[in-house]
Amino acid sequence: MIKDGLMDRFAIDQVYGMHNGPGLPVGSFAIRQGPIMAATDAIDIKIEGLGGHAARPHKCVDSVLVGAQLITALQSIVSRTVDPLDSAVISMCEFHAGHARNVIPQTAELKGTVRTLTEEVAPWSRNGCARSSPAWRRSPAPGSTWSTSAVIP
Repeated sequence: MIKDGLMDRFAIDQVYGMHNGPGLPVGSFAIRQGPIMAATDAIDIKIEGLGGHAARPHKCVDSVLVGAQLITALQSIVSRTVDPLDSAVISMCEFHAGHARNVIPQTAELKGTVRTLTEEVAPWSRNGCARSSPAWRRSPAPGSTWSTSAVIP
């Protein structure tokens, strides 16, 4: 619609976007100067380990252990790579692995988001800087993959 000249045809010189705000009273809205909604980068991690019986963990590469260490390490990345005056947050919200209580699973999948308020902070996640995590560098799972995709408001 913009390419078709909508803004010119109707002399539109300003556009306002609205989003629901949990916690605001019904029928009200809030404004502020600067960004109010964060860009979202999706994180998808697949850890490829070496599964086996839980009684023989020394013969396995435990994808669950690697995933748990990675999640813990990810939580420190923002505090050590993003200026405290900027805003960013990592939330790892899915962890899928295994189907039996006595089998160390071959794979684990983690999914989450990185949210940033400015373009200066956003490339930090899009360029894979989170790979600098000590748990990722030590991962004994060479077939593991990491991907991000951006959603910018």
